[in-house]
Amino acid sequence: MGRSEDPKEYVFFDSIHEYIKKADSAKSDFRSDYDYSCCDSFSIMWKSELKKEENIKTICKQLINLYKSLSNIKGQSKVHPDYKKDSSFLNYWVNMKISQNKKKHNACVNSFSNQMENHCFSIFSINELSDLLYVIKEEDFNKIDILYNLYVNYDNVKSNIDDLSESNKTSLLPYSNECYDTYKIAETMLNDQDTTFNEKLTKFTSDYIKLYPKFEEKEKEFNIYFKRLSDKQINIITTSVFGSLVGLIPFMGILYKFTPMGQLFRSKNKKFTEEYSNNDDDQMNLHQERYNIKYHSVGE
Repeated sequence: MGRSEDPKEYVFFDSIHEYIKKADSAKSDFRSDYDYSCCDSFSIMWKSELKKEENIKTICKQLINLYKSLSNIKGQSKVHPDYKKDSSFLNYWVNMKISQNKKKHNACVNSFSNQMENHCFSIFSINELSDLLYVIKEEDFNKIDILYNLYVNYDNVKSNIDDLSESNKTSLLPYSNECYDTYKIAETMLNDQDTTFNEKLTKFTSDYIKLYPKFEEKEKEFNIYFKRLSDKQINIITTSVFGSLVGLIPFMGILYKFTPMGQLFRSKNKKFTEEYSNNDDDQMNLHQERYNIKYHSVGE
């Protein structure tokens, strides 16, 4: 039997769009009232762990920005749902940054949090980061990272598709291509033990398919093509328990109208209708033949 996942590591996906915005803001919104000077000494101390010293300094500054934006870490108790979401996202973000920038040897999240506390003590209290951050197991991290990147690309498409024009009509196609390719990888990660990952991937699939009517509209307008999820991928939703019946009905309408699976259903339905109609004709002809036999028998 496979190892079970840790559902608490996924809770930030309940507000995923908000966290993507916060992470984006942390990259550039450097404030004059924040003290980033500790990042200089921290980057010197940790330069052997990551690829470039400048990367370490940037991560340090972004972490301060992100931490400051996650107000529920300071403002709520540890059992509060909003605290759990903020802390799980912060932990994922640090794991992700270290994973992207580490050298061949393993850079440790625990060492990172301890050093940040030592150098940036005006920002973080003693043991604050140490209590928040830990190493996410590689298998779980890969799944969470896949989901996060799917939503980053999804948000880029959804938030900008209404602004497409002739001059930038292909600007969103790389994001839809990336969603398609990344989702193919995500599909290979599905298993019976990881029910939370399955649930979150199903939710993403549903969200993405709801963009299909807009895809079709823009494709006709600009003669472009957005990649759809394959029939095999869409089966993830149709074989899962997804939402209430009230929410499922309009979703299935989109599935029927705008996906290859829908085309298959329509084709089979048309074939069935034709066969049913032909069957009716055969039955009628048979009935008439029988009637004529009886009629001639009586006449004779």
